[in-house]
Amino acid sequence: MALGRTGKKSPRLAANFLEWIDEKAVLQVIANLYRYIERHIDRSLPKEHVGYIVDRTGYQVFRDELLDGVDLGPKGRVARELPFYGYSYDRDLLWSK
Repeated sequence: MALGRTGKKSPRLAANFLEWIDEKAVLQVIANLYRYIERHIDRSLPKEHVGYIVDRTGYQVFRDELLDGVDLGPKGRVARELPFYGYSYDRDLLWSK
């Protein structure tokens, strides 16, 4: 699950970003997440949540940078897009390998 957030102004549910990946792939994605944040965080703000960074850079940049060099394995799937609509989302997203 990724990119959900709480708050009164713009809450949203998290959505599945990856499915059926192994522990090695998860650790690679986490390492890539730290690089993504370091590259795109707005240092002029006192703090910035990852969901806001993704809103600014776009899901495709987020997805591509987090999957850089990651082997998803034979069953691994990644969401092509994450269309957020506030409190709920369509669970039947189109998936790709």
